[in-house]
Amino acid sequence: MDCTVLQMTHTTKTFYFPNYNICRIYGSIILSTLLYFVQQIKGLPCGALSVTEMSLPKGETKMNYPKLNKNQKVVITISILLIVIALATWLGYGGDILTKTEVLIEINDELYGTIKEWKDQFVLGLDYTLGIIGGIVAITLPTLYFLRSKKV
Repeated sequence: MDCTVLQMTHTTKTFYFPNYNICRIYGSIILSTLLYFVQQIKGLPCGALSVTEMSLPKGETKMNYPKLNKNQKVVITISILLIVIALATWLGYGGDILTKTEVLIEINDELYGTIKEWKDQFVLGLDYTLGIIGGIVAITLPTLYFLRSKKV
């Protein structure tokens, strides 16, 4: 398995991230998608390429991007806010990959020494967080479609 080892200098923990480059690729895709929606909300032209770098038909001087109406901008803003809240909540729970319903704790006992016991405690993981984000996107996309301008 291709792993990248990241070692933090202030702790003795070593973290293994499988396919770290793939994580960077997915992160850049997510950031570019968010940038596209932010540009759409603000009414800015999307894309980092200039007109000369894009292959436009002759006589065309700019790309015709679909405009978002006010209701669509509100829906996108709310959905991005909900996604950021979901990610912040996940990071607040510790940023675990898998969801846990029990946590192993150590109890110091005078008679037996250190005892490890399981305590019922919910720890949100990335699996549930991605499910929540998928639900937000599944609701947002049809809503954007039905709120589009009917002008042809």
